[in-house]
Amino acid sequence: LKPLLDQYGAKKVLMTSMQAISGGGKSGVSAMGITDNIIPYIPKEEGKVRLETRKILGKLVNGKIEDADTNEVFYTNVSCKLLETSTARCQNYKMRKKIVPDCIILTPNNIKKIAYWMPKTCGYRRMYYGEPLENWHPLISENSNSAFEAGETVANKIIPETDINEEDLEDFIEEKWS
Repeated sequence: LKPLLDQYGAKKVLMTSMQAISGGGKSGVSAMGITDNIIPYIPKEEGKVRLETRKILGKLVNGKIEDADTNEVFYTNVSCKLLETSTARCQNYKMRKKIVPDCIILTPNNIKKIAYWMPKTCGYRRMYYGEPLENWHPLISENSNSAFEAGETVANKIIPETDINEEDLEDFIEEKWS
């Protein structure tokens, strides 16, 4: 759907999900017998539909959801599986791209495409947009722990992606980060 949206635009997407049928315990061709019957409410199905639509028409990258309609970025407290949750540092920085193929390696050539979805306090984003670094930034403070001391880190505020189901990602949006 994304190429069609880009080429022609879309005001509305009408979608029928058969998820509720399988979620209701039906499978295969016999599930079609449920057509025109009342399907019981299954919790979290609406959220899954919203997330799937955002994934199809928008972007889902590194634990962030970009809304297809508004391009608004929603940050989650879900981190890469390599990010150590207590230190917010990559556990295998040198091999990260091999271990996590969709890991984004920031370069001068790609920052223009991704700076908008980096956190507003990110030093790379701030430098790209010509904004000064925060006083607590280690390059300013000359203290490698200054971000931790100022409480400006995701350490101990995140959970690894391996601890959640991707379809539940919307449940982990952090409003204060978005």
